Amino acid sequence: MAPGANAARLDAAVQAIENLEKQVENLKKTVEKAEKISQVAQARIAVLEEENSVILKRLKVLEKSEGIVLVATKDQQETEGAVTGLDGTGPEPPPAGGEEDAEDVLAVSKKAGDSKPIKELVTILFNHLMGTDSVKPRDLPLYPFGIDPTNESWPKSERGTPLTRFNWDKSADSGINKVGIEAIFNLAKSNGADHCPAAKSGLEKIQDVHLRGRIVTKFKYYAREWKKSKKPLQEAAEDDNDEEFEDADSTSKPLQDRAHKNTRATSKLAARERKRGRSEYTDPKYNSAFTINAMSDDEDDPERIPSDPIQYISRIPSYRSELVGIQVQRIYDDVDKIPDPDPDKAKKMTRRVRGTIKECDPPAAKHIRNKIRVWQVKPELLDQNKHWLENGRIVASGIAWGDDADPVEADERDMGRKRGSSMDDEGHRTKVIVLDEVQDSEASAACVPAGLEQRRQQLAMLRTDPRYAEVFTE
Repeated sequence: MAPGANAARLDAAVQAIENLEKQVENLKKTVEKAEKISQVAQARIAVLEEENSVILKRLKVLEKSEGIVLVATKDQQETEGAVTGLDGTGPEPPPAGGEEDAEDVLAVSKKAGDSKPIKELVTILFNHLMGTDSVKPRDLPLYPFGIDPTNESWPKSERGTPLTRFNWDKSADSGINKVGIEAIFNLAKSNGADHCPAAKSGLEKIQDVHLRGRIVTKFKYYAREWKKSKKPLQEAAEDDNDEEFEDADSTSKPLQDRAHKNTRATSKLAARERKRGRSEYTDPKYNSAFTINAMSDDEDDPERIPSDPIQYISRIPSYRSELVGIQVQRIYDDVDKIPDPDPDKAKKMTRRVRGTIKECDPPAAKHIRNKIRVWQVKPELLDQNKHWLENGRIVASGIAWGDDADPVEADERDMGRKRGSSMDDEGHRTKVIVLDEVQDSEASAACVPAGLEQRRQQLAMLRTDPRYAEVFTE
């Protein structure tokens, strides 16, 4: 074969190899691009799936919170099936058979909810879980603020089971009350007929939304009647007052009202606070002993002759603890012995003399900072007056005294769903439901979708990566 022919063949072979290499390179680029497209697609799908999960969770929470039952029309049922909760866990679905059948079921359910046996069942369950008999609204047990159901002082049944308690000052949607209402609902669903056999038929017909609604209606009745009948508690002074009340200006009239008592108690407390810094009682654990409510009453001297200097009769309250180690009166005696660091104010103080012990209950106060603590009260009186803890007249001592937790205000314990309203960007009023992450994990997952943010960040990283630019620009 001629040399020229061989050279031509060689050139053709080389050209074919080069073309093949180009094809392989192009195929490699195509595969790499396909892999990038697949990665981006998977990232987008992950975001969409997570968004869908969040939507379903939020829908479920809203259905449960609002008692919503979605009913499909006949045409929708034929093409899509009846709709309740989209994840199948929402309110009970009405039976298939068209809109009229669904409406019939709901009508029967509502009628059952309004029936006497169901109403009677709800009353029985309220009394059962609260540990009461046929109770009048004004005698309803109060929520024992400052402790929780795990505390030894929490009200218990004869079997030692923690009893249900409500905060009648709050709405049915508050965290405290929602727990109690749900307990009644669950008991009605599981063993309602055992507590009220007459309600068996109604329980078979009633939908969850109407059963829960009947319980809420009963709660609202109790709360409304309790508020009407309760007697206002005498409140202690709630704010710190920087103005010094001078006893020398006080009159010798009988102690007739709380404000008069607070005036005298304020000056005594101020003097003790000045001296406290020089005492052994500077630890914050003793703070509750240095409040206006903790001060003993200073009464007028009934035997005083008008020409004699004014003096007050200081009467120790009967509830004040006398235990060795935490003898409350010793705290005041020790502090009172210390010279006043402000002699000018000390001169203006009216003389006090100790009188007889005064039989009285611990004074009521609105805020925990002013309430008497367990450590300040005689144990035997606590045993005889457990309602002091239940109605919040006194509160737990706190961690500094060996408790597992410090008492908290009612508003801090009320951690359920709180409702309000706000405006959206277009000026439309929207309903706001703040979900409690601690007590409702399902609501928390819907409100704080951490997984969704992670998926979005992963997609954003691909979007900003130059290697994936061509995928996002197409």
